[in-house]
Amino acid sequence: MRRVSTLVAALGAVFAMGSAQAQFFLVDDFNGPDMFVADLSTAAFGGLTIGPVGPTNGLNMPALSRTVTHELLVGPNAASGIFVAGSFSNVIIGSTAFPTGSLNISNATGRDSEVTIAWTLPPNFLAGVGPANFRFDVISSDANQTTAQLFFGATSLGLFPIPGNSANAAQLFSFDDVIRQQINAGGNLRLVLNGEDGWDMSLDSFGFQIPEPTTLALVGLALLGAGVASRRRKG
Repeated sequence: MRRVSTLVAALGAVFAMGSAQAQFFLVDDFNGPDMFVADLSTAAFGGLTIGPVGPTNGLNMPALSRTVTHELLVGPNAASGIFVAGSFSNVIIGSTAFPTGSLNISNATGRDSEVTIAWTLPPNFLAGVGPANFRFDVISSDANQTTAQLFFGATSLGLFPIPGNSANAAQLFSFDDVIRQQINAGGNLRLVLNGEDGWDMSLDSFGFQIPEPTTLALVGLALLGAGVASRRRKG
C-alpha cells in the first residue's frame, strides 16, 4: 500500500511538471491599431515617425504605446505620397497588412530601409528573476539576410541575424537576469530591423518568453525516487 501511495505521489508530481509551460509576456501582437508608415523624403535619413499609439495588446497585460520609425537608407519614395506598386518602401501594421494582423515591411528593388519599433514598458512588466528570451515570430521573409538589434534605453542588448527565406519561425534571443532586472525597472524597449537591398519581412507577436522547465529530466528523477523508496522498504 505504501508503494502504491509513493507511486501515486510521484505520478502527481509528473503531471504537475508536465503541465508547466513556457510563459509568454506579450508586448505587441500587431493586430492593431492600423498603421501605414513611410519615409516620404527624397533624400536618405529623412524619417517619418508615427506615434505613440496604443493600446497594442490585451491578454490582461498593461496597455503599451507603440512608435514606429521608417527611415530610407537607399532609394527614394514618392515625395507626393503617391505610391506605385513595386517602387517604394514602407511599413504596414494591422488589418491592412499582409497577412492580416501583422507587421509587414516592404522594400522594392533598389530600396533599403531601417525600421524601428519602440514601446515604453511599465515597471515589473517581466515578473520574476532568472534568464529569459526575447521572442518574435517571423511569418515570412524573402531571401535577403536581415538583422534585428534590441535596445533597452541606450543599451544595446545584441545584434541578431535572421536567416533569409524564414517562414513561420520563432526567433528566440536569450538574455540574463541582469538585463531582466533592468527591464523590470521600466523604460524604452526598441527593436531595430534592417536588411539587404530590397528586403521584405512579416512579423507577429513580439514579447518575452520564460523558458520551460526541463520536464523530462524532472519526470525521470521523480520516477527514480519512487523506485528507490520502494526497494528500500522491501529490503
